[in-house]
Amino acid sequence: MSNENSEAATPETFGDERDEIVDRCKKSKIQFEISNFAIFSDREEVRRRLVIKLANGRQQREFNISPPFANLLLSSTFEEWTILGDYVAYLDKANDKIEALLRPPGRLFASSKLYMSLPGVNVVEVAQNSDDVVDSDGYDDFIEPPRKELDWTWSTVAGKSSVRLTLSPAGPVLSALASDGNDVRRITAPKLTIEGITTNRYEDALRILERYSSALLFELDLRYSIPLTLARMRPSLNETRGALRRQRSNETIEILENSYSEQAVSMYFYGRSANGMPLLQYLAYYQAIEFFFPSFANADALTRIRNLLRDPLFNKEDQSDIQKVASIAIGSQRGTSSEREQLRITISSCLQDFELHDYMNAAPLRMEFFAKSSALRDVSRIDFNPHNKVRLVDQVADRIYTLRCRIVHAKENGGPKEQKLLLPFGSEADSLRHDIMLLQFIAQKVIIAGSRGTL
Repeated sequence: MSNENSEAATPETFGDERDEIVDRCKKSKIQFEISNFAIFSDREEVRRRLVIKLANGRQQREFNISPPFANLLLSSTFEEWTILGDYVAYLDKANDKIEALLRPPGRLFASSKLYMSLPGVNVVEVAQNSDDVVDSDGYDDFIEPPRKELDWTWSTVAGKSSVRLTLSPAGPVLSALASDGNDVRRITAPKLTIEGITTNRYEDALRILERYSSALLFELDLRYSIPLTLARMRPSLNETRGALRRQRSNETIEILENSYSEQAVSMYFYGRSANGMPLLQYLAYYQAIEFFFPSFANADALTRIRNLLRDPLFNKEDQSDIQKVASIAIGSQRGTSSEREQLRITISSCLQDFELHDYMNAAPLRMEFFAKSSALRDVSRIDFNPHNKVRLVDQVADRIYTLRCRIVHAKENGGPKEQKLLLPFGSEADSLRHDIMLLQFIAQKVIIAGSRGTL
């Protein structure tokens, strides 16, 4: 139930720290929801779940509040927090600061020794709080004993301003925020704290975070070869439920029959391995498709040449017969299509409209995103009306090509067509997940259609 009708809930609803979180949410008019969920082990057990909704600009970000996470929040001013963009970051209006989780690009963890090697770092020995190592589900009775650890801080001042930027261990609060409240364990990743800011406005705070973090993180890499980026929130359960679901076959591979292009498969798996790097992932799948452009765009010429060479009367020593082959090849080159047209030809040679319809209908949010979402600028939505004169495969191909151009060709001044730069760590890049899955699906179909026969 939501806080609109939660007055019936008693202080004993949870019997732990979450009751106080509920009280503080009511006083601060922070929306929350209480619901039941079942745990199945030796016996079925029903537990209660608390979800709070923190401000995130004009939207809200939901967090599951486990007992350990609630215990952490009780010592914070979470009522004054505003989540900034899609980053694991918040503006703390009560303390005039921003805190943001950082992570090495392409990696989950890095040793703390890396950060303690920074010139000017301050390192002290501290005893780890046992609360920091409670099992992530919040219900396990096992707690590790406290142990000695090295804590560290590193700071600098931004220009001639009073704004101070500090790096330090992230701690369990940001770890919990990064996992929608599901994980409160200590992590080795650092956090960035920006102090001395005077704004309470979401847009200003987000701009401050991006401006100062870009400057600092670039110089950290430039001076010390320590690459870090702002960590981003995981998509919420509601955003991804059904959207990224994939069907799995139950059939055994008894005989491996098909042979596929090693180059195209290599690029395909480059895309599969580029998790957390959406632009790289998108381009890898695109290149797997692009590999087959000559095959499908020149399919007619190739068929004519193949048939000519198969003719028993064809004489490779006859100048006129060789001239016929050359004429077909030269004619094909003269009629070379644009890259957009080659993409259309390739996709339409490997997919039918009904296959794309089936793919879109397989997940509830998928078709809605492509038909209605405006998350990606300058990218046309897809019209699924069966009476539309433009085929679905052509609409999809045009969308793919537009996004490809925004990633590859965009310039600071917008370029000849004033295309907006699609930033790798911007909110638009996060919105690519549906397009990436679509491109992966199409790459699979193109690789299959371009297979090299049997093994």
